[in-house]
Amino acid sequence: MQKTKLSWFLKLMLLLSLAFLYIPLVVLVIYSFNESKLVTVWGGFSTKWYGALMENDTILEAAWLSLRIAIVSSLAAVALGTLAGYAMARIKRFRGSTLFAGMISAPMVMPDVITGLSMLLLIIQVQMFLQGSELLQSLYFDRGSSPSSSATPHFAWRTLPSLSARAWWNWINPWKKLLWTWVPVR
Repeated sequence: MQKTKLSWFLKLMLLLSLAFLYIPLVVLVIYSFNESKLVTVWGGFSTKWYGALMENDTILEAAWLSLRIAIVSSLAAVALGTLAGYAMARIKRFRGSTLFAGMISAPMVMPDVITGLSMLLLIIQVQMFLQGSELLQSLYFDRGSSPSSSATPHFAWRTLPSLSARAWWNWINPWKKLLWTWVPVR
């Protein structure tokens, strides 16, 4: 078997990808020992927040409940997965085998599908903003021209005060929708 040597670019990309994934985790662990109440201000090394955590019975009960649920669901998933794998390997064709195989592989595919749909919705929102904004077009093109004409684009800031309230609303509305989808509800 022949060994292939990785190029410096692939090694660099691997290193940057791993750094992108693991540096935030390391920073989070470091800041968990912060003495300050503010997350953004380093107040010195301390374990007082871990002590406060161990004294809070409500949080400890919730953590133990989460751990018990995780153990039970993991054991059930292993048992069902073993039975499903045995059925797929031993019984070659049966009524509904295609549906059964799809149900088995669905948990592995779902995270990618959800990420893809989220990116699609984001791209659609940004595209709506870029195509439907009268304000953006009026700032970038002459008053009498449109993006499809052969006018030379330039920023026409002099037209900014003369825009209608409807144009302002058309410009703000897609951004408002984006903010509502990104801002977590408390």
